[in-house]
Amino acid sequence: MINWLHVKQALRDWMRIRGDYDRFADSYGLTPEARDLGLLNAIRYRQKTDRAIVVVSHFPRTFEHVQSLLEEQGIDYEISPLRLGPEFLLEQLPANRDRQATVLLTLAPTLDEAALDRPLPVQRKFKLSMMVLERHPKLEEDRRIETFARVCPCPVRLGYLLSLDDPVIRHCIHPTTIQVLRQLGLRDQELVTSRMVSQRIDRVLKRIAWPASGKVALDSSGNAPFISAEEWLSLLAQPPAATEKKPAPAVQSERRPAS
Repeated sequence: MINWLHVKQALRDWMRIRGDYDRFADSYGLTPEARDLGLLNAIRYRQKTDRAIVVVSHFPRTFEHVQSLLEEQGIDYEISPLRLGPEFLLEQLPANRDRQATVLLTLAPTLDEAALDRPLPVQRKFKLSMMVLERHPKLEEDRRIETFARVCPCPVRLGYLLSLDDPVIRHCIHPTTIQVLRQLGLRDQELVTSRMVSQRIDRVLKRIAWPASGKVALDSSGNAPFISAEEWLSLLAQPPAATEKKPAPAVQSERRPAS
């Protein structure tokens, strides 16, 4: 049977100009403070060359943290609409002062994949950076971000800036691995790339068997209304819901008339 989703993705990739999408290796810091410092440095650097910088969080807790961080550092930002598609980025995004890239904060569920099917001309001069600050316990949620970045009709640079103290990473990586990174010279305020860590996270997340959607409290959009990765991971510690057994119907024996 033909998987038409794969065919559509292949057509999208074929129609786009080669080189529009760059996926950088995941960067890791020992602490959230190291990740935040890396984010601030990346924003200040890319503001000089890009048209827009989209900072992506999976959960409201991280989103609110980034808001506070940028306000403390005096970095102006915009909040994305409830449905973020390429039309907004290319046509409606407010311009920042001093000809710097506009910083846009968004939650990953707002990325509108359906809007990517509408044909738009590729705008080579519109350079977009997407910086993701956490992994989602469900691997397909991160795949959605990559799909959005890959087929957006402009040059996109996608990278993950992560903390080894992230709940999802702690769930996937043994503490000994972090000790090895320290012994190899990783310092508290540095970011490094580690293919070993990234591959290990992907392998673990692929093996997670999540409860069926009927056993998870979902909101109207079909997403679990959790504010952090810890709440998602707490589902793994819950025992499966016991199914109530219906009592077997009583069998009535037929009475034969007395002879």
